[in-house]
Amino acid sequence: MELHFVYGVISSIDGERDPRNLLFLFQWLKTFLNSVSLHHLTEEMFDVLACYFPIDFKASSSSMRNITREDLATELSSCLCAIPEFAEYSIPLALEKLESSLQIAKMDALKLLRDGCMVFSPSSYYTHSTEILFQLQKEVFSDKDNIIKIDCLNTLTAVINKVSQCEENYDYAALNNIVTTLKGNLLPNSKLFQPSVDILLHIAAASEQSSIYVLKKIVPLLVNTYSILSNSSEKVIILKALTQFIKAHIRYGNNLSKSDEFSTVSMICLKACTEIDEELRSTGFDSIANLAELLPEDTRIVLYKCLQNIIMKPEPAYVRVSILKCLKTFSNHYPAEINNNVLQKAKIGDKTSLNLYLNSICSIAGIKYFRDIVTDSLINYDVCDIELSIVSLKNMEQLLKETYDVELLQVLLQKQAVNKLVEYALKTMHYDNDYTELLVYISNVLKMVIGPQDYEIQSNLINYQTNRIDSCRERSEELYMFLMDGLTSRVRKGLSPDCKIIVLFTKISITNSNSLIRDVSVQLLANLINKYPEGDNFIKCLDEIKENCLIYINMYKPNVILVISWIIKALVMRNHPEASFWIDLLLNHLKHDCSVAKGFKIIMNDTYKSLSTISYCNKTLLYQQKFFVMVTDRLCERYNPENVSYLFSIGYLLEYVPEQALLLQFKKSALICPK
Repeated sequence: MELHFVYGVISSIDGERDPRNLLFLFQWLKTFLNSVSLHHLTEEMFDVLACYFPIDFKASSSSMRNITREDLATELSSCLCAIPEFAEYSIPLALEKLESSLQIAKMDALKLLRDGCMVFSPSSYYTHSTEILFQLQKEVFSDKDNIIKIDCLNTLTAVINKVSQCEENYDYAALNNIVTTLKGNLLPNSKLFQPSVDILLHIAAASEQSSIYVLKKIVPLLVNTYSILSNSSEKVIILKALTQFIKAHIRYGNNLSKSDEFSTVSMICLKACTEIDEELRSTGFDSIANLAELLPEDTRIVLYKCLQNIIMKPEPAYVRVSILKCLKTFSNHYPAEINNNVLQKAKIGDKTSLNLYLNSICSIAGIKYFRDIVTDSLINYDVCDIELSIVSLKNMEQLLKETYDVELLQVLLQKQAVNKLVEYALKTMHYDNDYTELLVYISNVLKMVIGPQDYEIQSNLINYQTNRIDSCRERSEELYMFLMDGLTSRVRKGLSPDCKIIVLFTKISITNSNSLIRDVSVQLLANLINKYPEGDNFIKCLDEIKENCLIYINMYKPNVILVISWIIKALVMRNHPEASFWIDLLLNHLKHDCSVAKGFKIIMNDTYKSLSTISYCNKTLLYQQKFFVMVTDRLCERYNPENVSYLFSIGYLLEYVPEQALLLQFKKSALICPK
């Protein structure tokens, strides 16, 4: 049938309005158009499809809910650029619709221009290049819709890339026109500065030819502008733009490091790193980090001298971030150079400089080359100098908190970090200074090192270290509790200490005169009760704890109430039946003492790390809601309007209970105690 068949298809399509049929047709036509020759019917076929462009469709019935405007627009765009012969009609159509005031018309037009780059010849785009670039530039400057701007910039890159593929000598006329127009906007106080930079960057990203062209035309202009500016904020704007243009060319410029443009920009970045203005200094470090892989050795050496000093000087937070980003980038590319020229030559004087030095090396701890250097610096210090010891441990804690690095933890274990930390702590018994802060950091670091280890490693560490520190208990309960907390609070289930030790924690939680030690002890007590294996030993342990509480209740009532509250929390979280007895015990004391109500806040509060999943604690689903219902039921049974302690308890319970549980329970409770 030849062209008669083609004509029949055109006639059949013409006037179709059902979206379901159109979606089918658009999908089918791509195959059809690539299977037949249209000859003189090419324009007619295109016109039949173009009448639907741009797609404006909203599903009007349930049968069409699965069809979207985006589906139809995507398939139609593929049809309009299905064959190279459609180029002479498709590109003008896209340019016409780009002038529309409708967002969907602009978006579909831009997509059509991009899709055409996959099919149409470079010469077809070259013919219209001046008009396309002018239209896209106008849209970027005038359109307030950020989505349209991004689409325009991406389309610009695609079109320039296509034009660059012309077999004939690449004609820069179109590029020259747009670049010449934009050059006048490249002043930092111009409203069109950033849109112009965005356009030029997307042109530079299109191809190697366009990248070189923009680099040669724009970088010298911006360098000249930078040199005559006196305002630091304006210099920052220009420096950021310069770096972006260099980065845009890096993907193409194998010899970029030898070019005058790169050399000039890198020296400007280097000088900015030493400026007095903080924002300019921060931008300098950010910028030179972006050029790290191409920076020549002589320039790097100059930067290293700057880093030697500045990594140990106090800086505003955002400047510090830029400095450490720069240090980390160069450490990745040139680890040996950083070690030899920065770390080994750093002169550490006082506590402040040590803190900043350790903070700096912690930022590169994730790089394999530096793991030994960092860990040695953090765990080898003199415990006699409490301030320096705290600085080291503080940085070590921050490093482990921010970075979960299995290999780093293995290095710490190989270097006997746990053993050294315990050893440092034990040495404090021989000195008169207050080492509480140091012990807190040692305990925290021990938790972070021991917690992630597997069952066998934890078992070996705990068995050895707990026996080792047992002798210090009588001399210093403070030291003993901090070490036991660090060693045992994050052990896996099944590694809990002996029942005698848990009972000992109960006595310390009640009788110790130091509130901090009591707090550490009672939370560790709750932690271990929560994870203790089921069985007769557990019941026996709870009975001994109960006996101690009853013995000390009259002499240390507030402390005993605190212990009872934490025990309830530990048992409720694991949904243990023994919790009921302890809850009644707390409620009995609540009747005569309003302060007991604070215990309910501890039980409901779910933010304690000592009883969290990171400590391998049992945490049953909805335990707070279940406890809330159980306790409010019992409070209603005991309610007496003359006793405000029950209302205090309700207040503490309400702070953490989910809204749904609250509404359901109080609706029910209102029937029980309507007063």
